[in-house]
Amino acid sequence: MVDGSLSSDVGDVVSFESLGVTTVVLNSLQATHDLFDKRSTIYSDRPRMPMITELCGWTQSLGLMHYGESWRRHRREFHQLMNYKEVVNYQPLQLKEARALVLKILQDPEEFPVHIRRTQTAVIFKVAYGIDVRDENNKFMLKIKEALEGFAEAGVPGTFLVDRLPILKYVPDWFPGAAFKRKAKIWRKQAEEMWGAPFEEAKKLISQGMHSQSMTETMLSRIPEESERGFEEEVVRNVAGIAYLAGADTTISAMETFILAMAMHPDLQKRAQQEIDSVVGPNRLPEFADFEQLPFVVAVCREVLRWQPITPLGIVHSNTEADEYRGYHIPKGSMVIGNTWAILRDEKAYPEPEVFKPDRFLDKDGKLDPNAQHPNVAAFGYGRRICPGRWFGEQSLLSMAATALAVCDIQPVKGEKLEANMLHGIVTHPAPFRCSFRERSANARLLAQEE
Repeated sequence: MVDGSLSSDVGDVVSFESLGVTTVVLNSLQATHDLFDKRSTIYSDRPRMPMITELCGWTQSLGLMHYGESWRRHRREFHQLMNYKEVVNYQPLQLKEARALVLKILQDPEEFPVHIRRTQTAVIFKVAYGIDVRDENNKFMLKIKEALEGFAEAGVPGTFLVDRLPILKYVPDWFPGAAFKRKAKIWRKQAEEMWGAPFEEAKKLISQGMHSQSMTETMLSRIPEESERGFEEEVVRNVAGIAYLAGADTTISAMETFILAMAMHPDLQKRAQQEIDSVVGPNRLPEFADFEQLPFVVAVCREVLRWQPITPLGIVHSNTEADEYRGYHIPKGSMVIGNTWAILRDEKAYPEPEVFKPDRFLDKDGKLDPNAQHPNVAAFGYGRRICPGRWFGEQSLLSMAATALAVCDIQPVKGEKLEANMLHGIVTHPAPFRCSFRERSANARLLAQEE
């Protein structure tokens, strides 16, 4: 019922009840605006999700925190270091790692998803902790990969019955049918290591004078002497961890989708490459200052976010008071879902929504059309719970995509047909696929090596 393909048949608001919990699905941008923006004071909470929070220990995640003073404190700290002005400071690092990414892909194309993950991990770990991540076998990368696999499974509401019947959390681990408790114990340990290990490493580097500027160093330096140090450090640890959780897997998904789209649409890839060549020339690679003159490349990245939304159903909201909307009674504590998939497949805003068509974001002169609906109206969440790392994520995608287009030709493996088959969870990813990467010229590769 929450499938976007049904929204045109059942309307833009759907409500149903299961095990005493009301779920409301909002299939239109207007409906999400009415509730998540206009009534944000009561629609900014998260539902109780015992599996992922109480059993698996993800209570420190900003995206899953209940709406209140603790959430405000964490978001305020995060926003101070990740707002649209501050993220400009991270652009040189993002470009450096984008260059390193294309070189790794050219050397070992079969493992391009691994290289994308290392790149985004390297960027965020340097920004959040001041830690260098140089290879795929880094101890922190392995811990994070394990933790996020558990998060992806445990974080989907309704996957585990305990989310509907919280009393089941008290069932003993050995009890028949309590496999979820045994899974949660493993995932909780992995989550604790993910949040704690890099923070402790960053503190050690700072104490030894071996650190570079990072979110962790900045926040620790701001703690007043009269404050309760333990509590304040916990906030710092949480905010630094949020940077990875919010910015890594989502951007990895977007970059994988970009590669899939380019391999499926060689004509669009060629057009983007020609635009880069005409603006940048043969003696350097794209910089952030160039994007004002690269509207088609920007449009390609926007279409990536629209065509295969990173979080098709967003993260579930909950209301702190009972409410009425369009004749529906919405009890307090309902699950309210913004159907991002349906919104970004709305035929009125995006004709032929199933088609990958970057031109939908351009005007007749080939410039970015200010009247075209930007996918960030839904792609990064809604209302007060919109992703605070969205500017950083968009910068990462642009830097990696533009660099890949400048240096590589991305093609399907000969004899294989590519399709947009996606693996769904909290974050969606393309199903594993193969493609080939060939350097466009020896000079382009040398330029990447010079960075």
